[in-house]
Amino acid sequence: ALAVYAGLGSDPMTRSLPEQTRQFLRMVPALTTPALAYMVFAYCPLCYRAWMEEFKLVQGMKKKSDEGVDIADRHGRRGSLRDQAWEALTMRVPTQKWEDWQSEWMWQTLYFSIGTWCCLW
Repeated sequence: ALAVYAGLGSDPMTRSLPEQTRQFLRMVPALTTPALAYMVFAYCPLCYRAWMEEFKLVQGMKKKSDEGVDIADRHGRRGSLRDQAWEALTMRVPTQKWEDWQSEWMWQTLYFSIGTWCCLW
């Protein structure tokens, strides 16, 4: 992105672009850098923590299973990829509690507002 930004004025190909397009291309590094920082330092650790909590929960359930039914495979996963995809498609837990949305509001606000407008531009 920085190479695109640096070459906007000197490259003959970009000089023929409309000014509005060149302005947008200049904004790309300014907008993507904070987004990348947010993803690396906030969102990815959030997803990792959620994954670890689920892993520990499944491990605990596996140890407490007294019927001898293995609810998780030997790696602690719940079912196959197909089972997990079906769960993601069909499971809904509607809520308006702030505690449930507190860790998600930032990326969803950015994605569904600023991201949408950038795509439309």
